[in-house]
Amino acid sequence: MKRFINLFLVLSIIFVGTTCGSITDDDDDDNQDQLTLLQLLSDSDSNFFYTAIKEVAPTIEEGTSRTSQRALESGSIMYDIYSLLRDYEYPTHEGIVDMHNIYKVIHTAGQIYSTAESSCEDISATTINSPYDLGLSETYDCVGNSDTMEDNYANGFAIKESDETKYSLLTYRWAPEAPDHTEHGILQGSYNDDTGELSIRMIHHVYYASMEGFVVRSHIDGNEDTHEFTIKIISTGTGSTPSWISIVGKGVSEGDENYFLFKVMNNTYDEPSSARYFCISATATDTTFEEIHTSTPNGSDSVASDCSTYASDVNDMTFLDKDTDVPTTLNDFTDSSILLSF
Repeated sequence: MKRFINLFLVLSIIFVGTTCGSITDDDDDDNQDQLTLLQLLSDSDSNFFYTAIKEVAPTIEEGTSRTSQRALESGSIMYDIYSLLRDYEYPTHEGIVDMHNIYKVIHTAGQIYSTAESSCEDISATTINSPYDLGLSETYDCVGNSDTMEDNYANGFAIKESDETKYSLLTYRWAPEAPDHTEHGILQGSYNDDTGELSIRMIHHVYYASMEGFVVRSHIDGNEDTHEFTIKIISTGTGSTPSWISIVGKGVSEGDENYFLFKVMNNTYDEPSSARYFCISATATDTTFEEIHTSTPNGSDSVASDCSTYASDVNDMTFLDKDTDVPTTLNDFTDSSILLSF
């Protein structure tokens, strides 16, 4: 029970005040009490999904100053990519980074695994479906749901460990202001500590009664030792004419001589044939993103030589679609819930 209470407190503070906007100024005085509590309750080192993904996918760190970060224009392609992939350290970036960010989402969902290990019910291995189909089918042998916490917080978990690989289906709901504001998330995937192989699928869905919500879906596969990865991400509003961005990419996320290639669609470049290419250094910071935004804000219609080795594979990747590949309402989840059936 103590694990459940601690997890509830951590997740409540994570969500409060961080779902609107992508980049805000830090306010140390306002956030100090929250940060102190977060430091007491959470240990990022035990969140293996969070630790591994930061070695697999590109993590865009801050440069020597925050000037360029603030200069990125809201709504631009580089701003959107930065918001999705900027570095997120817990609890340092609470009140700065919101749930558009894939590292914040995986940090939130990944914490549930330790609860699952101590609280799940052993069952015969069986296939358990995600409340929203993420394209994975896996069997699990230890399961559970929790739907009795304060502030309408709930989670579900199904896990299995086989041949050094940890398989997980982790879900959560945060809805203290339901039905006016609800958030639902899913992480499904696997991780092998020996080989460094990571494969994850994630959804985070935000609903507001008074304004447009948003949803982010991401697929990431790669290796934390070689830093090689493939990625698909879509981020879209949930209104009738939403702003959206969809990305496919491949490359190496760390190393001075390495690069990764992103191919991007959005409201302007809304067909695969018109998608834009961005060849980005594995050492890129927010300053690099500002330089790209200034020089080639809409990317290129051809692939730069540094990323030519990835061009064929990236062109063969299928974009996630805003109309068919993301939940736009809670009704798109099985039984309108993130709790698991087993």
